[in-house]
Amino acid sequence: RSERLNSHGRFAYWHVSCPECGEVGESLGCNLQIGQRPCACSPMRQQECYINWLIDDHNNAVGIKFGIANNSKQRIKRQNTKSVYFVRQYQVYTFPSVASCKQAERDCKKELECGVVLKRDMPDGWTETTWSYNIGKVKSIYERNGGVLV
Repeated sequence: RSERLNSHGRFAYWHVSCPECGEVGESLGCNLQIGQRPCACSPMRQQECYINWLIDDHNNAVGIKFGIANNSKQRIKRQNTKSVYFVRQYQVYTFPSVASCKQAERDCKKELECGVVLKRDMPDGWTETTWSYNIGKVKSIYERNGGVLV
């Protein structure tokens, strides 16, 4: 058990050694109970940003999807199951830290016109869509935040 207190002043944190990746982290007991881990195996430890094309039935690019992922190949598979568009990977950038990766996505959402496709057409990630002509700006934002093209 960790000496760290939660917001209610209780000892609710635990030190955890992950048997898969070997990292040691600290986590709330309730998060451990639902299977969340405080290590590199956690789905919230994204260090990849991607740019994907959104292709319609006539093979036209209607926009781009940007975002963050632990595994961009798995992410695109999930997006394709829930979208009326064909989602095709264009580029992936890796980042030196989770924080810089998440900041790159936040900057894209702040600086670009987003949500250009309907939620009903792409319920998983429609808010991180923008016009195709913004592709250079997305790349610039990724690089400004330390992203390196894979």
